[in-house]
Amino acid sequence: MLKRCFLCLLIAAISVVPAGCWDRTEITDLAITLATGVDAMPDNQIRTTVQLILPLGVGQQSGGSGVGGTRTFLIETTSGVDLRDTIGNLQEKLSRKMFVAQRRILIVGEELARRGIQPMLDHFSRDPRSRMRTYIMVAKGSTATDILKTPYLLEKEPAEALRDMQLSGISRQMDLKDVYQAILSDQDLAIPTIELVQQGETRQSTFKLAGVAIFHKDKLVGMLDGSATRGLMWLVQEAKTAIITVPVPDMNGFVSATVLHSKSSLKAKKEEGKIVLRLKTRATVDIMENTTSLDLTEPANVEAMQHLLADKLRSRIESTIDALQHQYKADVVGFGKVIDRTYPRDWKALQSNWHEEFPHMKIAVVTSITVRGTGMSGQSLSLPEITSQASPTATGPPAKS
Repeated sequence: MLKRCFLCLLIAAISVVPAGCWDRTEITDLAITLATGVDAMPDNQIRTTVQLILPLGVGQQSGGSGVGGTRTFLIETTSGVDLRDTIGNLQEKLSRKMFVAQRRILIVGEELARRGIQPMLDHFSRDPRSRMRTYIMVAKGSTATDILKTPYLLEKEPAEALRDMQLSGISRQMDLKDVYQAILSDQDLAIPTIELVQQGETRQSTFKLAGVAIFHKDKLVGMLDGSATRGLMWLVQEAKTAIITVPVPDMNGFVSATVLHSKSSLKAKKEEGKIVLRLKTRATVDIMENTTSLDLTEPANVEAMQHLLADKLRSRIESTIDALQHQYKADVVGFGKVIDRTYPRDWKALQSNWHEEFPHMKIAVVTSITVRGTGMSGQSLSLPEITSQASPTATGPPAKS
């Protein structure tokens, strides 16, 4: 009898428990956020801009932000005292609940970057809905709002184009997780930059990669252009799609090579009691264009070309190191970590004043390049009648970066 009463009570209790997805949120109730932009405003306020998917634009074949296409994204913007305040103000303007788990990109305006991004990062670190794999970029010479408002002809939503640009390998890849790790380890930052440009004869606005922004702690201190950024990519071992172009001494024209694969090693050693950092970089390339009269079927010419390409690569890397050491005093590569791993006692003495010691560190760069292929012809096809000329030598003047 007791068992029967207990069973009846159990069945009664189960019957009153709600079944199914009682707390579900339908996708039709969500405002899917593709990108967020944050800019500085007067009186120490900030402005937040979001790029949202327009429900009616999703899946339309005629959709897109190009000429004649249907606009597939919505821009909303508002200001406030902090990021949480602006998000609350944005939600008041939307009929759907903002959903940030699919956010592709975070854009920071240049003025806010110079002011400091630590307050903004505090919000993203506390919000469990924010993905740490969201990519981050700095708007060079403009605001994040201007970037997000600009359509991009090749993609339906500008946020997709911005993310794909980061993944292209041309510039650095940087997401929120990388930013937090660098700040917590007291390492300087190099965040990709994006800038507005005028396109073609129509002068229509679009955007392009513009190098990297250099941060000391959480504040922007300067920027590297495209050439210096390519040198940085070699320093951080992210040069995946590099192209090296060099002039050939005593010849008109250039030779261009595409990097197939590369390997770099950065080590710290003591020479005469002083720490010296040594970067060794090796790369294998294919010659993709030759507009000179140089015959690359000759082994001696290929060897000389390897030296010229290596000289150009070394010059590019050394130029970037010089800017980091003497112009910005920013260790975005992690040279200090290399010293810490090799000479921890010496690093303890350097760490507290590293940004003053870093410009005086000796950093030696050694590069070597192997040409794997020269194509199906030795001489330039644009020069059908070529007179014999002396082969370039490795002792010629190094190519300018």
